[in-house]
Amino acid sequence: MRRKKLCHMCMEVVEMNQEQLINSIEQQLDNLQSINQMSFDYWLNELCDENDELIVEKCSEKVLSQLEQEVYDYD
Repeated sequence: MRRKKLCHMCMEVVEMNQEQLINSIEQQLDNLQSINQMSFDYWLNELCDENDELIVEKCSEKVLSQLEQEVYDYD
C-alpha cells in the first residue's frame, strides 16, 4: 500500500514538472513573438497543432533550451 501511494506521489511530481516545462515553453514563445516573428512562426509550426495548441509530446527540456537561446540571441 505504501509503495502505491509513493508511486502516485511521484506521478504528481512528474506531471507538475511537465506543466512547468509547458508553461516555460509558452512563455519563451511569447517572448520570441515580440522580438522575432519569423523565428516565432517556425517554432509555432514545429510545436503546435493546427489550432495553435502545443503538442505536449514535442515539448522537452531541449526544446526549451533552444527557445531560450533564440530569445537570448535576438534580444
